[in-house]
Amino acid sequence: GGAVVSIASGQAKPLRVAVDATYAYWSNNLGGAIMRATKDGLGSPEVVAAITSPTSFAITGDYVYVGGSSRIDRVLKSGGTLAPFATVTADDTPTFSEIVADDTALCAIGHQVSAGDFVWRFALADGSSQRLAASITTGAVIRPLQLDATRVYFGSGYTTHHIDSVLKLDGSGIASIYTATPTTMSSSSDPFQAFTPSDCGVLWVNSGGALYHQSAGAAYGALLVSSGVQRVAYANGFVYWTASDGTVDRMQLP
Repeated sequence: GGAVVSIASGQAKPLRVAVDATYAYWSNNLGGAIMRATKDGLGSPEVVAAITSPTSFAITGDYVYVGGSSRIDRVLKSGGTLAPFATVTADDTPTFSEIVADDTALCAIGHQVSAGDFVWRFALADGSSQRLAASITTGAVIRPLQLDATRVYFGSGYTTHHIDSVLKLDGSGIASIYTATPTTMSSSSDPFQAFTPSDCGVLWVNSGGALYHQSAGAAYGALLVSSGVQRVAYANGFVYWTASDGTVDRMQLP
């Protein structure tokens, strides 16, 4: 990869990360806030919203959407106070995490204690919800999500790892875009700590915090960052990540 550019430092356990045309956004789990700073690393970090231990968030349009127990809240990207967006009533109240969004829908992992992990879809127009998919491997935890124009992608599995997808509209048409044993992707038994499909392959983080880039058709991933990576985002040829040393960084892919 290219040279690492620091967007922010001294952050309180930054975890989730997302980007728009101008800013990189991240959650400070110990600091209790959603933050942002310009992607070029020249601006100072700004507080978008104060949130106790934010589990996950996504950005689309003018809003930041934040997951919680049985609900999704939102706040203006320019900052403000969280307000309710959608609430789900289920027999076993789901806790929503790993949220992603585009200009029509928001998808999230909903964990239900008795039923396991499912992918949920929320329409941005009215907040209506629909449960789309469960882990393709029985009992497995679903890993972070990504969207494209028609499908939602998610990682699942223990002994064999998948990146799978379903149609975003109704959850039909499940298909695997990547299947591997743990040793194919890394020595870790849990490679899908975070991943994002990109226009140049797949970016993923193993449970040891190493960031890899796997080009389409390649048998193995190329190591970009050896340790400390928490979560990853991709936009326009650049990869963005939060790190365990309290930094938010970016790198241009080769």
